[in-house]
Amino acid sequence: MDLYLPTYDRQAAYGDRVSLTWLQIAVDLPNPGEALQSAISALSIVAVGRASGDPHVLAGGISMYSKALEDHSRALQDRSLILRDETLAATMALSLYELYENTNSVEGWIAHGQGISSLVQLRGSLMYQSAFAHQLYEDCRYISMILDIQRRKSSFWKDFAWLSDPWHGKTKSLLQKLIDSGLMIPIYLELIDLLASARDPGETHRLSMEVINKCWALDSNLRTWWENLLDQVPGPHYWTQLSAMANPTDNHENGKVFPVSFQFPNLRIAHTLLTYWSLSIIVNSSLLLTYRAISRNPLGRTIMDSLPPLGDMQNGQGLQLLTDNVAQSMEYCMRTDHGTLGSQWAVFPLRTAIESYRNFSPRKAAWCEAVSATLTKQKGLQYSESVSSQEWVGLPGHATSRCQSIG
Repeated sequence: MDLYLPTYDRQAAYGDRVSLTWLQIAVDLPNPGEALQSAISALSIVAVGRASGDPHVLAGGISMYSKALEDHSRALQDRSLILRDETLAATMALSLYELYENTNSVEGWIAHGQGISSLVQLRGSLMYQSAFAHQLYEDCRYISMILDIQRRKSSFWKDFAWLSDPWHGKTKSLLQKLIDSGLMIPIYLELIDLLASARDPGETHRLSMEVINKCWALDSNLRTWWENLLDQVPGPHYWTQLSAMANPTDNHENGKVFPVSFQFPNLRIAHTLLTYWSLSIIVNSSLLLTYRAISRNPLGRTIMDSLPPLGDMQNGQGLQLLTDNVAQSMEYCMRTDHGTLGSQWAVFPLRTAIESYRNFSPRKAAWCEAVSATLTKQKGLQYSESVSSQEWVGLPGHATSRCQSIG
């Protein structure tokens, strides 16, 4: 846990102190059970092995992982254990393990992520009232949001019961309200896929308008969320300082790609804002690309004037600003005193930025790819470099290729 968690958690305007992650509660459980205990042991050993570069420690972690898989399988087959919080937590720990060891490209993480969703759904929406179960549920939502965006498939997470029941008698945090919006993104990603295969002009027009309406609704929700954050959380929410992070894309001729980096009051706020910027990148990209697709459609050209104006999205300035915000936050997340958790929370936003930059700034994309490699080589997150080299299907770059086939 000393390697994983920040060395401090400066509370800032988020009410009562709460855990940063379910793992903080799990390690102190008096009776974690075999599945959870072996999963956490495997995670801990491989994390130490990656951080120290010790192959013997790493081998011990891999061996413990095999035992953890066996214990987890037994728990899933035991009717007295399958619905317990500890079994869900063991699934979460195995998912975290894949970030470090990455046994099979990104497939291991995806498999455990799907297992998390299946187990959560099997338990039902009313089993998350205890402190541990509720923290688990909230952390599961973040993982499942990323997975659903990546797969471009909506799931039960978007349904009303799953957006409300676990918070009965509780207050939903700003981050969780933001994740509510993120869980809606796969709905229109599914429509974009239908749009890409539509051949009838009338059907293409109908689907295009549906995508645009859903994107604008999400954009409005995100803007409202931002206004609520400004009202509820005293600033400054972030500020700039000269960057001290080295990157191979920096050179004497062109200077540093990002001369300044962002600083935040604490890691929790950084995580929240990075999630906001990442979701905004996806929504903004989808709007821009769908508008372009409509303009190429014979029926669409006649109604372009009736659509809401794109504003600074039209020339890509708004999208570039959002993407720069993500990139300039990496140095803060990767600080040593933020533990591996800070770097872990950087992976999804960084991957979003890479895909966005590939559309308009190869040098900045290369800068982000170098950061992703650093997350792997220096922070031990093997998943980071693997996923950065692949097309992550829920993100803007993939939408580009799909939208270009429309019309």
